[in-house]
Amino acid sequence: MKLETRILSSLDTVWPDSCPEAREPHFTFLRNERFSFQVAFRMTDHGDNAANVNLEVESPVAGAVTVRIVASVPVMRPVYNKSDEYYVKKEPGMYPDPLMPLRQRFRVLRDNWRSLWVTVNADAKKLKAGSYPLILKLTAPQANETRTVTVELNIINALLPEQPLIVTNWMHCDCICDAHGVKPFSRAFWPIYANYLRAAAASGQNMVLTPAFTPPLDTPVGGERMTCQLVGVTLDKGRYSFDFTLLEKFIKTALRCGIKYFEHSHLFTQWGAEHAPKVMATVDGEYRRIFGWETDANGGEYREFLEAYLSALSVFLKEHSVDTMMFHISDEPSPKHLESYARAKAMIRDILGPVKVFDALHAYEFYERGLVEYPVVGTGSIHNFLGRCDSLWAYYIGTDSHSGKSNRLISCTSPRNRILGWQLWKFDCKGFLHWGFNFWYRTLSEGMVDPYLSPDGECDFIGGTSFLVYPGEGGPNMSLRAVVFGEGVQDNSALRLLESLVGREKVEAIIGEFFEDFSFNSCPDTPDVLLAMRDRVNLEIAKNV
Repeated sequence: MKLETRILSSLDTVWPDSCPEAREPHFTFLRNERFSFQVAFRMTDHGDNAANVNLEVESPVAGAVTVRIVASVPVMRPVYNKSDEYYVKKEPGMYPDPLMPLRQRFRVLRDNWRSLWVTVNADAKKLKAGSYPLILKLTAPQANETRTVTVELNIINALLPEQPLIVTNWMHCDCICDAHGVKPFSRAFWPIYANYLRAAAASGQNMVLTPAFTPPLDTPVGGERMTCQLVGVTLDKGRYSFDFTLLEKFIKTALRCGIKYFEHSHLFTQWGAEHAPKVMATVDGEYRRIFGWETDANGGEYREFLEAYLSALSVFLKEHSVDTMMFHISDEPSPKHLESYARAKAMIRDILGPVKVFDALHAYEFYERGLVEYPVVGTGSIHNFLGRCDSLWAYYIGTDSHSGKSNRLISCTSPRNRILGWQLWKFDCKGFLHWGFNFWYRTLSEGMVDPYLSPDGECDFIGGTSFLVYPGEGGPNMSLRAVVFGEGVQDNSALRLLESLVGREKVEAIIGEFFEDFSFNSCPDTPDVLLAMRDRVNLEIAKNV
C-alpha cells in the first residue's frame, strides 16, 4: 500500500478522479483569524478497495486545530441555462460540499481522492504571533505505513478589527424544528439553536433574523408556515398586552453565541406589503390566529395592533439596552408595489419615528423616495445605486450567477464565493443579506427535503441556493461554502485594517495589480489569484502594524 497526500488551499476543489497540484506548505494569517486548508489523500498499490487510516495532530497550537472530512452530495441541477465559466463543473453529479465530523479513524479509498479540511483557530481566539509547525500523521495500521504531512503556520502579530460588515443569512427556525424533531422555543430547541448560531458566527454572520412573529417568507398566498413566534400576544376586552420573555431569551442566547445585530421579522407580507404576517394571540382565553393573508395591511385593526406592539417593543428594547435591531417591511418589493410599501412605511414611521428599515429590492425609487434607509440591492442591479447611496447593502440570488458575479452555489468555484468580501469593501457596502442559511424546504416551503440527498430541493433550486449548512447531530454540519464565505468576510476586515494603516488608495492599488477594472462582475480565474491578493494584503499589514 502507498498512501499519497497533497497540501491544498481552501479554494481548491478535490474530485475523486482528479486533484490539483500540491501547494507550498506555508500559510500566513492573523492572530484572531480562522484559517483553513486541505490535505487531499488516496491510496495506491493496494489489493483492497479501502483501508482504515488513523489521524494524529501534533503542533504547539494543536488545541486550536479542528479537522473534518469533505463529503459529497448528488446535485441534479448544478447551473442555470444562463451561466459563465466560473463553475467547477456544470454537469449533474457528486459535488464536494458537507464538512463532516472526523473521528480518529477514517477510510481511504484506492485511486480515489478525498480531502481533510483543517481549520486553525476555529474559535477566532487570539493566538500568539510566530511560526509554528503543524504535523498531521496519517497511519494505516494494516499496512504498517505512516504518511506525515507538515505545514508551517506563520501568524502575523496583528488582529482583525471587530467585524465592520453586517452579515445576515436567514435562519429558519421551522426548518431546524423539522430536521431535529423539536418544537419551536421548547427546552430541547434552545441548545440546538445555539449550535446553529455559533456556526453562523463562525462563517462571518453577526446578525440574525428574529421571528417576533412567524416570518411571512416563501409562503404561498393563503398558506402558512409552522408557527415560530417569540412574542406572546394577549387580546383581552379589546386591549393588547405582550410577553417578551422568549424574545429576551432569544436575544441573550444570540449575544452569547457571537451575534451582535438583530433583524425584526417582516411586518408585512413578501412581495408588496399588502397583508399582515401570521400573528397568533390568546383572545379571551382562546389561542388562535388573529392576522394573516385575510388582513389588509392598511386596515385599522392591524394598525391598532402595530401601534400597541411597536410601542411596547420600543420600551422593551430600551430597557434591555438593545440598540442593534433593524426592521423589515416587505421582502423584494417591485416598482408596482411602491404605493403599498409607502403606506406601510408611513405607518411604521408614524409609530416609531426614525427607524432603521432595510429590505431586499432592485428599484432605486424606493431609496430615492426615502422609503428604505438601508437598501439591500441585488448584485444584478447594484450598479444603479453605486455612488448614489451612502448606506448600501448587497445580496444575490441564484439567477445572478453569470457574468462573473459572485455566488456560492455548490457548483460555483470557491474564489467566486470568497471574492464577495473584496467587492463589498471596494464599494463600501455596509452589509450583506442572503435568504438561505438553512432553508431545507421546497419552493414556497412545500415540505422538507434531505439536503444530503437533494441539495437542490428536489430540483426546485440550483444546488446550494437555499442553504449553507446541513442538519447534523444536535446542530449543523458546515459546508465548505460556508467556511469560504466566512473567509471572504475576514478578507473584508483585513482590507479595512490595512486601509486604516496605509489609506484607501494604496489598498485599491493592490487590488489593481490583479484586476484592471474591479467590479461586482470581477471573478478570479483561479484560486492562485485570490490567494496572491490576500498574501499581498498580509505582507502590507505585517510591514505597517
